[in-house]
Amino acid sequence: MASGVLTGRGVLVVCVLLCCALPGRLSAGSRLAAYDSQAAVPADIHRLAARLQDAPEALRSDFALAVLAELILVYQQEAERARAEVRHGAADRDLLRWSRAVEGMVADLQRLVDQLSPETPVLVSTLYADTVYLIVGGNPVLLTGPRGGENAALERRVVQRFCSRNDCSELIDEEPAVNPAPVTTEEPPLWRFGDAAGPVCASGDGLELQFQNAFALQAKREACSRIVAELNTLASALNQKIAGGTPVDWSRLKIRPASGADVQRVDVNADGDYLLMSLPTLEASPELFRLVLPWLAAKVDGKHYTLVVLNTERLLMLPVSPVE
Repeated sequence: MASGVLTGRGVLVVCVLLCCALPGRLSAGSRLAAYDSQAAVPADIHRLAARLQDAPEALRSDFALAVLAELILVYQQEAERARAEVRHGAADRDLLRWSRAVEGMVADLQRLVDQLSPETPVLVSTLYADTVYLIVGGNPVLLTGPRGGENAALERRVVQRFCSRNDCSELIDEEPAVNPAPVTTEEPPLWRFGDAAGPVCASGDGLELQFQNAFALQAKREACSRIVAELNTLASALNQKIAGGTPVDWSRLKIRPASGADVQRVDVNADGDYLLMSLPTLEASPELFRLVLPWLAAKVDGKHYTLVVLNTERLLMLPVSPVE
């Protein structure tokens, strides 16, 4: 929500592409019906996401339906795989918890499908140009499957499902996009280069990541965009948890690998509540995540908090100079 974004204890935060013009509220079975898998498929889902950003509501809603349908299928398969391993003698408790969490996510995805209508508000964007991100009726959703190596096929199936029911000729050019620019519903990070301490990447709402110099600037730009995007997604997920009555213990908030999939587990409190979502950059930078927690807590609480993180390239293990 991010990956699909899974949460523990039956709460789901989802981030999805919404596609296809819905004629009206249909039954769940008919809305997830099979489609023409032989239809011509445009290659670039990111170009499609950019074109759908300002498309009519019904078209964005139908695109969301295509995404939800494919996410349901891929996570049903993941849940069955995990159950099969347990049946065949795998004694991994994390694997059993993972299978139950995936089953809960599938149920929540199905509820989103049941509630989806042509009037459902849907925002479509991409995170740092490689992950499709949606907000569907207030719920953030990442278009990612449980296994990172299979995401390209998942994206193709979403486009195929959508374009089998809609004319995509005016939405996607036949030529594949080259390095498509990100389309975001959040303001992109702002950069300052006049500071004596070095370049600064600012989130726009209080968080500033300071770098020693402009060496390998493109890598630093991409890393900052990923950090800010993942923090925004995590903040939305935590807001959903709190709104559902789940307390967040900031002293226990921790990101670690999740068993059985290419997503991360965010422990929320001592009661066992957690989120399963795609936060690879934050997981790889535990010291940075520890430092930004006061800012994240204030953001989730609706307060402004200014935080400057120094020497960010060290925390992200980025080079400072050509000799490193």
